[in-house]
Formats: sequence, C-alpha cells, structure tokens
Amino acid sequence: MKYLIILCLLLSMGWMISSCKTASRQSGAMQPSKTADAAHHSNNSLDWDGVYSGTLPCADCEGIQTVVTLNKDLTYQIDTKYVGKEGGTFSLKGKFAWETGGNKIVLLDIQEGSGPRHYLVGENKLIQLDLKGNAITGDLASRYVLNKEVAKPLAPVAVGAVGIPLVGTRWRLVELQGAPVAKNPESKENSYLQLDKEGRFSAFAGCNRMFGGYEAKEAILRISFKGVASTMMACPDMKSEQILAEVLRTVDNYSLSGQRMTLNKARMAPLAVFEAE
Repeated sequence: MKYLIILCLLLSMGWMISSCKTASRQSGAMQPSKTADAAHHSNNSLDWDGVYSGTLPCADCEGIQTVVTLNKDLTYQIDTKYVGKEGGTFSLKGKFAWETGGNKIVLLDIQEGSGPRHYLVGENKLIQLDLKGNAITGDLASRYVLNKEVAKPLAPVAVGAVGIPLVGTRWRLVELQGAPVAKNPESKENSYLQLDKEGRFSAFAGCNRMFGGYEAKEAILRISFKGVASTMMACPDMKSEQILAEVLRTVDNYSLSGQRMTLNKARMAPLAVFEAE
C-alpha cells in the first residue's frame, strides 16, 4: 500500500509538469515575435529611393535650398543653393551606405566632422542629423526635414465638374511660349509643375529638377514664384528648362479651365500651358 501511494504521487507530479510546459508553449506562441519586428526597417520596408527637397537653415544667408537624390544602387547626388549669396550653388555626388538597424544612411564621400553626412530615412522624408549622427534638437529641428517628391494620383473628374485644383495636382507641360512641348526621348518622364500646400513647388523640363517657393491668391488668380533653383546636371538640350525657369520668374497670374492650367504675364498670351496628369 505504501509503494502504491508513492507511485500515485509521482504520476500526479509528472502530469502537472507536463501541463505547465504545454501552457508555457501555448502562451509563448501568442506573444509577438520581437525578431520579426526588428526585421522591418526603412531599408526594406519603404520606397526610399527618389528625390527629396527643402530649404535648410543657414547661419549667414536666407536658407539653403537642398535637393537630395537617392538611387537604388546606393549612389546619391546633393545639390544646394545658398539663397542670397553670389556663387552659392554646389553639387556633390558619391556613394552611401545603410547603418546598422537599417533606418539611417551615411554618405561615404564626406569625412567625419567635415559636414553633414548622416540622414534618418522616414516615410517620404529625409531628416538631416548632426555631425555625430544624432537627431538635431531645439527650435529649428523641424526645418532639417526634406520632403520626397511624390506624384499624387488624381481623383476621377465627373462630367461637368468645374475643374481640377491648382495645388496638389501634377501639371504636365504641353506648351511653352507658344510652342508644343514633346517628351524628351532621353527622359523617362514628362515635363511637369507641381505645387504643394506648404508653399513649395517642384518642376521638371527634361534634365534638371527645379524647385523653390510660390505664393498664390486663388480668389483673384494671382501667382508668383520665388527662389527658383535647380540641380546642376549638364545635358545636351537644356533650352526648355531654361525657358521654363524664366517663365516661372516672370508670370504673375494663372487661369484654370477644366483639366488645363495656364501661366500668364498681365494680359499677354499664355507663357506656359499645362494639363492635369
């Protein structure tokens, strides 16, 4: 009888231990995988390649108009213009690498401490970090953000609709100073103009990216462009982009009709004609 009681106790303890292990395994299966979460980062989760632009703070000028192009082959180009300074336009090309963690990049062609070389890559944003690769803090922190140029899809326009909004639409250039604009066979995209809600514009006319600021008074159809700048690539034919840059500096009003937009000077014939893409 004594041995029978001991045997029953041992069997009961074995059953309890087995049940605890099973519950532990089931409980563990319900927990989120930290390894899986860590595998998602900017490098493999975002469409990070593209063109980022904005105006960064400047200690002795009005601002630094900056365009950063990141390519899938881990090469980059940075074009900067120091607003208000003669000869303050620079261009830099090189290679970059992803830092451990996959959320930051480092420019390999700039020596440590000699200039900004670290950037945090976010969704449609590129944030410049300090010389040591840390986040910039203080009142000016928000001004170190470059925004990605994103083509926004247009909602279908109903028959009889008044038209398409000036801001937020990607306007394809179809006529420039009375001459039709054909697509450049060496370019993969159409010439265009796009205005955003923050008062910035981006444009393209076959070679370089153009950018700057604008001010629109939609109630009276007035518009003006300021700080018109561009990247500095040399191309065989730059005539269209030079004309468009001069048009942007000249116009003072616009008109909208259905899916067509024109840029004008006073009551002269339209200097540029666009259609909504």
